[in-house]
Amino acid sequence: MKRSHRQVSLILNEDVEGVGFAGALVTVRAGYARNNLLPKSLAVVATPQLQAERQTEITKAEARREKEVAERQAVAESLAAEPLAVKLKVGPSGRVFGSVTPTEFVKQVKTQRKVDLDPKKLHGLPVAGLGSHTVSAKLGLGVVAQITLQVTGEKALAAKTEKKSVPATPKEPATT
Repeated sequence: MKRSHRQVSLILNEDVEGVGFAGALVTVRAGYARNNLLPKSLAVVATPQLQAERQTEITKAEARREKEVAERQAVAESLAAEPLAVKLKVGPSGRVFGSVTPTEFVKQVKTQRKVDLDPKKLHGLPVAGLGSHTVSAKLGLGVVAQITLQVTGEKALAAKTEKKSVPATPKEPATT
């Protein structure tokens, strides 16, 4: 029996393991296309019209991506422009109480710079010391912002609360 080595060009509708990703133009054997990909609507035959539509979609997607990367670069530059100031409580001996955690850092960025960040995409935190520290924030699409964090000390109130002795009131015996 003679085997067919004919190949067919297809445009994938979904990601297919071992073949390609959605939207990709792939060349596969005719039998694989006829028996597996086409009946399951995983791909369509790549006609010249579909290839032209695909090419216009790709150019539009690239333009959108470039615009989004430029916006994220602008956000990264604005975040890196000046240091972010955070105050931590410091005891009388100069010891810091607590640290700047990722969630606290995100709150500070939101209040001071009006930018939302994902706490899971921050590196260089938590910070438990005073001074200047660098925090990396992944903004997506390969854009990383280097944010300078300036941690300053704020003296904690060291006023000792005096316990006033309150005389105990004797309980009256229950009468029945």
